[in-house]
Amino acid sequence: ATPTQAPPEVVATEAPAPEATAVPPAEPFRVAVVMPSSIADLAFSQSMYDALLAVQEEMGGAENFEIAYSEGMFVIEDAAAAIRDYASQGFDLVIANAENAADGAGLTARLATRLLDCGADVLTTGNHVWRHSDLVPLLEMSERVLRPANLGGVGAPGRGLTVVAASSGPLIAVINLQGGLFMD
Repeated sequence: ATPTQAPPEVVATEAPAPEATAVPPAEPFRVAVVMPSSIADLAFSQSMYDALLAVQEEMGGAENFEIAYSEGMFVIEDAAAAIRDYASQGFDLVIANAENAADGAGLTARLATRLLDCGADVLTTGNHVWRHSDLVPLLEMSERVLRPANLGGVGAPGRGLTVVAASSGPLIAVINLQGGLFMD
């Protein structure tokens, strides 16, 4: 007979805990908006701000989606300075409502180029978009200057929707829509 050996004793031990690795918190996506009126204007500025708040909530709060804004930017020099400041602070996306940049009514090609050169990623316009005819060629060739998507009908110059690359890399869609409440 062959001697039988007892099986080796099995001792259960806990697996060593994985080493903790420090994961730096992700940086929030930062959007800045420069607008001529108040965020409580019952018009473009408020609708833009309210939409950004909805996106912020969808993205999980301010720690993931930061919103900054400058309101009351009726003077072109003030708007340009605000845009430069946001761009220099590294905001991922800078949007300016340039609707009334040309002395309170519309936008000229020269002013649009100036605001874009200051660091705006996208310029939006409104019901005065057709006031200055020199803007039409820029609307047709630039993907960064938007007319209201629902203004002008089929074949109208320009576009109301664009997709731009944010400074941090992701592609972001921006749509410009014109409301009709309190319009002249």
